Amino acid sequence: MTIRNIRLQMEQDPQHRGSFEFSGRVNRDQRDLTISLNGTVDASDYPHDLTAAIEQVNWQLQGADLPKQGIQGQGSFQAQWQESHKRLSFNQISLTANDSTLSGQAQVTLTEQPEWQLRLQFPQLNLDNLIPLNETANGENGAGAAGAEANQRCRARSFLRVLMNRPIRDWQGFTADILLQASNVRWRGMNFTELPRK
Repeated sequence: MTIRNIRLQMEQDPQHRGSFEFSGRVNRDQRDLTISLNGTVDASDYPHDLTAAIEQVNWQLQGADLPKQGIQGQGSFQAQWQESHKRLSFNQISLTANDSTLSGQAQVTLTEQPEWQLRLQFPQLNLDNLIPLNETANGENGAGAAGAEANQRCRARSFLRVLMNRPIRDWQGFTADILLQASNVRWRGMNFTELPRK
């Protein structure tokens, strides 16, 4: 992994409230991530309580096994750590990825058995713009596209095989309460609406 063009600027007042700006690039496995963000931090009640607001994050991911145009987006969210409950929360999540959108909240309570709770909504989820099943490196169709799709399916099967072969104890170390809702989904040219999943 290569990290470059790192820029970090932080300011803090006597009450331990501050602001920050960060930007940088990360390269790994023939993929390049460019990210920039700015926000505020309130550590006036640390270590009992720590809050942060990411007011703006912009990112772009390009490279292998991604759409030709890459995946780019922006967003914002709030984060809070509560020491008394050992709980990390993410609220007012609002993110985009190409023409897909995500909103909601998430939290994890770090007890002996971590407890996850996710409430995520996808007003628009265009998987065709996020997972390139029918694209080749030069964007042409035909035998090359068929080979690329077969290769993608092979990778998916390998990934699922790894998950299924994991020891059962790996899935018993936490609990999760997950609610996913998708208003509009596009997958392989087909449109679906109102898909709740819990």
